[in-house]
Amino acid sequence: MLDLDGDWGSLQVWRDLDQDGIADAGELSSLDALGISRIGVVGSLTNGTGGTQAGTTVNGNLIAQSASFTREVDGVQVNRTVGAIDLESNPFYREFTTAVPLTEQAKALLRMQGR
Repeated sequence: MLDLDGDWGSLQVWRDLDQDGIADAGELSSLDALGISRIGVVGSLTNGTGGTQAGTTVNGNLIAQSASFTREVDGVQVNRTVGAIDLESNPFYREFTTAVPLTEQAKALLRMQGR
């Protein structure tokens, strides 16, 4: 996808600067504002820039695919890599921030202990 594409101006990049998972004011930027002039839209299972190969697990996170984009940095066109990362999760350990109200009927149910 090039900056000549008809939909180029409607695309935005979200950078979660405060890492709260919510797109806040100032976290969305146009591709032009970031100096991006090309995006590779076909994912690859290998990283041609010498980075970590797709399909590799790093710190428990799977690098599923990678693609490239071109960005202008200090007047020079530079190729960079972006990846689709499947983040590790552990469903056993959870932190619930809201209480679940229990009915009297639910409170009367058996409590089973695991081994």
